Amino acid sequence: MNGLTAIEESIEPAPKLLRIVAFLLDILLISAFTFTLLFVFVIPQKYAAPMHDFQKILTRYTQKEHVSQEEILKDITEEMVEMINFIQIFVIICFWGYFTLTEYFTGGSSLGKKVFFLRVINTSSLDPPTFFDTLLRSGLKTLSLFVPILMINYLFIFGTRNSQASHDLLCRTLVIQDNQNLFKPS
Repeated sequence: MNGLTAIEESIEPAPKLLRIVAFLLDILLISAFTFTLLFVFVIPQKYAAPMHDFQKILTRYTQKEHVSQEEILKDITEEMVEMINFIQIFVIICFWGYFTLTEYFTGGSSLGKKVFFLRVINTSSLDPPTFFDTLLRSGLKTLSLFVPILMINYLFIFGTRNSQASHDLLCRTLVIQDNQNLFKPS
């Protein structure tokens, strides 16, 4: 027994290709938003001097043919390290927030999923996941994007019966084609 009810067994998971394309669209959208916010508004206000110095270092070293890591590291200041750490945390929070808020407030669909009529459901209730499940699922999905060893999470969709990534398995969710929304009048 695989733990699925008769109702759950009758639900078709979303096609893998649509799921992948929707995810890539989400990545494109949140990346454009995050990096615009960061480099147009936040960094110029919070880290103008370290960013200017960092750009000078990049320009200087990209013009050289052979540069050792030690040469680059000796020019990196504490403020630049702080700026880089801030950027990393900011990007992770934006991605996590995007996936959590869009999927929770749109009944299980991020913007990319909406375009392709996909949504996430809880495998027990067949309803959209709870806020906690969405928060956890989004966190696992985001960490898998930024921690290389965790990227294996996404390969699970090719090896599980219902095309579930490990964040789906852990949160007991399933991405489905939302056919009922295909023919809804506007």
